[in-house]
Formats: sequence, structure tokens, C-alpha cells
Amino acid sequence: MGSGRVGRYASRWRAAAALAVGLLWLLPASAVAHPIERAIAGPPVGSVAAIAPPGAVDPAVRLLRATLAAAESGAGDPSLRPLLPFYRARGELLAFTGDPDGTARGSTILATLQRADLEGLEPAAYEVELLSALLPAAEAGEPAARVEFELRLARALVRYALDVSAGRVGPEQEQDGDPRPADAALPARLLAQAAQADDLPGWLASLPPQGPPYARLRSALAEWRAKLDWPAWTRVPDGRRLTVGLAGPEVVALRLRLVEEGLLAPPAVPGQLSALFDRDLLGPVRAFQARYGLDPDGVVGERTLRALNASVADRVDQIRVNMERRRWLPRELGRRYVFVNLADFTLKVVADERTVHASRVVVGAPFTATPAMSHRISHLVLNPYWSVPRSIMVREMLPELQRDPGWLARERLRLFADATPGAMEVDPHGIDWSGVTARNWRWRIRQDAGPGNALGVIKFLFPNKDDVYLHDTPSKHLFQRSVRAFSHGCIRVEDPLALADVLARDQDWPRPRLEAAIANGRPEQFVRLAEPVPIHLAYLTAWVGKDGRLVLLDDVYGRDRRLRAALGLRGS
Repeated sequence: MGSGRVGRYASRWRAAAALAVGLLWLLPASAVAHPIERAIAGPPVGSVAAIAPPGAVDPAVRLLRATLAAAESGAGDPSLRPLLPFYRARGELLAFTGDPDGTARGSTILATLQRADLEGLEPAAYEVELLSALLPAAEAGEPAARVEFELRLARALVRYALDVSAGRVGPEQEQDGDPRPADAALPARLLAQAAQADDLPGWLASLPPQGPPYARLRSALAEWRAKLDWPAWTRVPDGRRLTVGLAGPEVVALRLRLVEEGLLAPPAVPGQLSALFDRDLLGPVRAFQARYGLDPDGVVGERTLRALNASVADRVDQIRVNMERRRWLPRELGRRYVFVNLADFTLKVVADERTVHASRVVVGAPFTATPAMSHRISHLVLNPYWSVPRSIMVREMLPELQRDPGWLARERLRLFADATPGAMEVDPHGIDWSGVTARNWRWRIRQDAGPGNALGVIKFLFPNKDDVYLHDTPSKHLFQRSVRAFSHGCIRVEDPLALADVLARDQDWPRPRLEAAIANGRPEQFVRLAEPVPIHLAYLTAWVGKDGRLVLLDDVYGRDRRLRAALGLRGS
């Protein structure tokens, strides 16, 4: 599976949302809405139905009713239609202005919208300037101002709740199947909760993702935004790799940049920095590389240079992009779960908020990037076959067969007449491969279980439309690389039996039993997990560890760049 194309997925999400709800009034061209019913709990809208008070009708209420009636009939603003169920349920009375409680709620909501930048969002997207200008007249009781403030605030609140809970744009890779249609009742449910919450500030605070990882990123965003007014960092000229023994103006710039990073002491005499890359410079360079998730080899190559020359604005945007990705994750990851960070090439198993296992992994190469997704590991397969995906057969194996049909046997691969389970094995020498193309390919290629199998001795299944899974590998040397993006999309695990032991030990499948079952050589032995384990594949290039250290990684898949464009972030 290749890396996501944010614009393409965003447009599909917008189409689904428009068909289901008509929520496009909430969204700019680059944004989408998606359901957050699991993120926001509350009573049904019907439970807040109110009856208009007897006597003369408030002029603002008459104006509100006329405005909503016009929207419903098609003569007025169609963007108000998603609000109709909410106002019908409360007798078409104003909720956020007029009486003291409503006015207080409106002011509280507006204050939250004005602080949307703390969540990495743009307050201007929620009309905060116009709402702030309307508020005094609304508080003074002017009917037209009250109604305009009420309806604009209601629309802005729904949009903010969707943005901060589930993200402004759709995930870079969707979950299985088509996007779920937006919940037509969601705007009314959100507004009803805001109108009746006993603790409105607490309810508003519950909208963003909860938990330390997101909170730590939010704090990091504030810290890095404070650096935007600092003088620009020194730019290190490109053109050649900087290593021990080299000298030149690039080394002077490198030293200045490391001083600015706080990794090198300032010179005793201002302006006098050595132009020689000596061994004393190795430590600060390696510390910089470790800080930004690079191989700490002490050599300033292309990736290190890119990190050195990233601006503060770039880093602010990187944090905002990763806050967006945090919003895409399920609210509840699970009591016990597997988490793979594709950008960091790492896997961990978390139980009761404690990491109980960690491993290096190899993920998809940039042109066959591993998709982000959340599923459940249901089975382990011992001594698996490797049924070669069609894309690999036609793209990589067909050219080899056209050169030499004997190539299959040398690679311990077998050819079958078609993709059906009972298909007959066929001799590749009996086929005229010169006339075979990707379009008329009909065969199946399988590698039997055993030493040298591409999947090693075990794989972990979590059924998904991309046919991605975790597995062992005979190519252990790749785990020593700092950048481990080499696979066709599946994830290779450094010590898969240790992972299997963690997942299956509690159902009497400890590592010794797994090893004995593998040693007997029987292929395709399935071990069903009594309780499937959630697994989350995410692409996170920025996070703050429990030690408070912000980690900023290289964007190996280019997804930060595409998501930044979709979000309309400026960069440098």
C-alpha cells in the first residue's frame, strides 16, 4: 500500500459528509468532518425539549423562528438546516444569549473558540472576531444581534467540536471500507450538551483527545510558538557532507547552529569560532542527531542538514500536524494494545498504561508505504506460507520469469495455475512468459514454510483491506539500520517470538511451546487469541516522552508535507 494522498481522501470525506448531513457550511475547502459519537457522550436531544413561555413572544425568538423557517423552506440560509433539530427540540428558543445562563454559556463557548490556537487550530476559522463584535449588542438585548450571535456561535461550536475531537482532515489512510457517513443527529446532540452541561468549561475541555501524549504535545506547541519571535537560526550551507577533518565556513555555521540549539558552549571571544570539524564537535553533532531521531553517526549528511535548517515555524507546524494525527486515533486504545510508530520504526506493547515490550521493526519503503490503521490481532500463524501479493508478482517477479523461468525454483517459489485454493502446480518452463503482462496475469506464486521463507517462522494477523500484517524475517541485518523502511508494506518484527510470548502467554502459549510447535515443521499452524489485541499503526513524527523531551523526526514518507498543505499551514 502506498503512502496516503491527503487531498484525495479529504475530498472523499467531504463528499460523504455532504451526502449525509449537508455540513459543508462548516468546512473550508481543505477540511472534512467525520463522526465523533464515540468521543462525545451525552443524552439524546429530545431530553432537552422546552416549551415557549406563555404571553408575548420575545422579538429575538420571533426573529429566530422566522430565520429557521426560511432556512427550512429553502428561502433562507441552507447552512442553518443542520441546526433545526436542536432548536425544534427546545421549542425554538435561544440557547446561548438572552437569559443570564444562556449569555454566560455563549461567552464561555466564545472564550474557548478564541483559544483554539492552543489546540493547534485557527481561531479565525470559528469567526471569533465577528462573534466578539456581536457579543456586546447581544448582551444588551438587541434582537438582531442576539439571533446572529446565537446562530453563528452554534455553527462555530459544532465545527470546533468536530475539528478538535476527530481532526480537521480525514486520515491519510482510511479504515476498512468506505468512510462512515457523518451522523445527521450529531450537530443537534453537540449543541444540546453545550446548552445543558452542568460544567460547560469541563465539557468543552473534554472535546480534545484526553491523556498525557496529547497534553504534552499541546504544551510543546506553546513552548515552540514562544520561539517564533526569536532571531532566525543560522543556516548551514549545503553542498558537501561535513565530517571530522573538514574545514570551511560551513563548519563555522554548524558551530553557530549548535550553540543556538544549546548543545555547544558559546565561544570565549564572540565571533571567533573554529572552522575545523575536530573530534570535540562530534559529541554535539551526535546529540543533535539523537534529539531529532537521526542516526547519531556524527556525520552531517542530507538528513541532518535538513533538520539543522528547519525553522521554528517548520517545527511548530510539525507539532500541529502530529496533534491532528493524535485526533485520528481511537479515544480508547485498549487496556492492552500494540502500537507501531511507522515514522520511528518501533513497536511497543502497552498493558495498563505501562510498556511491557518494545522492539525495532522494518516498515514499508516510501513507494510501498505502510498505511496507518487501527485493528485487532486475532491469530498467530506458525510456519506460514508466503502467498505473494499480485502487485509483487507482476511488478517484480514477472520480469525475472521472462529472463529465466528457473529463477522460481532457485528462490524456493512455486507456481500455481490460478489463485483458487486447490489450483494445480504448474511448471514455469512450460509457459511463454514473453506474452504475459500485468493485465493477463492469472497465476499464483507461493513460498513454502521453512528456513528462508520471507515471512520467517511466524506472522500476526489483523484482517484489513490492505492485507498488512506483522511477521518474522530472515533478513535480520536490516534491524541495525537507523532508517528501516524497506518492506513491501507489511511490518517485519525484530524478535517476533518475544512479541508472541507477550500476546499469547496468558492462554498457555508461552515462548517454549511456540518454539516447539515451530520446530515440528508443520506449516500454517494457527493460534487463535482468546481475546483479540488492538493494534494501532500510526505515523507520528513528533511526540513528547514521559521525560519531557520533545522528539522531532524526519518525514520519511513525506506525509507531514502533504498534511501540512491540506491543513493550510505556512511552514517557512
